[in-house]
Amino acid sequence: MSIVPNSKKGTKTIGLIDNIWVTKELNISSDGIKKDVTIVPYDKGDEAFYNKIQYSILSDADYLQLASEFYDNVLSINKPEIIIPWIGWLFATPLKPKLKDSGEGFPLIFVHGSQGGGKTSSAKLFMRLCGYNVSDPFSCTMKIFPMLKTLSSTNSIPVFLDEFKKADMRDDQVDNLLRFMRKAYMGEVESKGRADQTTEDYYITAPMCVMGEWNINQPALMERMLIVRFDGSVKKDDGMQEAFAKIKDLNLEGFMPHYIKFCLNQDADQLMSESRAVVDNVFEDTKIAPRINHNLSVMLLGLKLFKDFAVVNKIELPEFDYSVILKNQLKEITGSETGFVRSALDQFIEELAVMVSLEGFKVDPYWARVKVGNRDTIAIRFNELYPQFKEHVKRRGYEGDLLDKESYKRLFKESEYVIKTGKNFLPVVNFGKTRHRALCVDVALAKKAGINLDGFTK
Repeated sequence: MSIVPNSKKGTKTIGLIDNIWVTKELNISSDGIKKDVTIVPYDKGDEAFYNKIQYSILSDADYLQLASEFYDNVLSINKPEIIIPWIGWLFATPLKPKLKDSGEGFPLIFVHGSQGGGKTSSAKLFMRLCGYNVSDPFSCTMKIFPMLKTLSSTNSIPVFLDEFKKADMRDDQVDNLLRFMRKAYMGEVESKGRADQTTEDYYITAPMCVMGEWNINQPALMERMLIVRFDGSVKKDDGMQEAFAKIKDLNLEGFMPHYIKFCLNQDADQLMSESRAVVDNVFEDTKIAPRINHNLSVMLLGLKLFKDFAVVNKIELPEFDYSVILKNQLKEITGSETGFVRSALDQFIEELAVMVSLEGFKVDPYWARVKVGNRDTIAIRFNELYPQFKEHVKRRGYEGDLLDKESYKRLFKESEYVIKTGKNFLPVVNFGKTRHRALCVDVALAKKAGINLDGFTK
């Protein structure tokens, strides 16, 4: 008689593995909860991430009651433009690995607002909905290795990071978090050295929700995120508070098993194609950066899942005006009606205008209002002003992107409002009695791009 061992697969990453949803205690397939666990998470220590996720298993009747009460109240806990994008992102996260297979990234969500506005309280509800058995979000100030381990421990369960406040963080903590946020979009690798001088690779695959009072305005990050801005409305609205209290009393930890089964029966590519078509239709007259278009499509995919799951459970929802939701979110991301985030060059020109206004007597020799052809321009002697600009932003605590000279010059070539002429591409213009090659900004085009030039006055 031969004994055939029961073979099981191990994984350090929980979430969606080989089309099976994996947590510590159960596996979920497209047919539902599996009787036998075939994929088992493993890692050292009680603090391993998989120990923080534990679902409640409900009867069909209890689940329908939970789903009905959740849907009846969740859209009322804050303003639509605040809560709906967050729900869209959250409900898309279980399909993150499938969406990533298409070669595109998965957006982060940044939840911004002043203290006491309801960010953390809402996040705690959503953590319970995702199956967390811990009460508080992770801290943005946690040490680099625990954060790296956490962000590489799941590929589809959201990780909530709270208290992103630059004034309370060391520079290295801010730099590490921003780097992880950039890498999370495509699930990039971060290498960590071992004591034996070898390295171990960690893939930053978790969907990231970062919350805080500090406003992020780095272009490279804003193109990788959805943005939710809390405004304190919930403090003054009894209806929002009542809806929040009702959801808080639900057994939210029982929501995900049925929703995961539903997601595993969906065609992610088809849903993404439909969502992208809606986004393209809403913005048919607006040119949008491809990455922002993709991020908005992911949000819309999550909203379609949210709505379709309600239909499956015979729950009626109000009709969504997708165009309003998408336009509000585009404005949050870009800060304007355009489809592009402000570039590092946009930020440089605008901050330079502030510098001219504050330190005019020092910098006046290095800029002038001149005509290039028939175009009104601001001519800037970039090589001379750049060292002073670096000192200025250091004093000012500048929070935009600061690039090296060559990177800025590459952006000059790409910009629509920078005048280019001749072999050296920058024109030579008069500065009083002398002539210099200069960065010439077309005033009309720069203003059309939403850049504030008010500081450039003499």
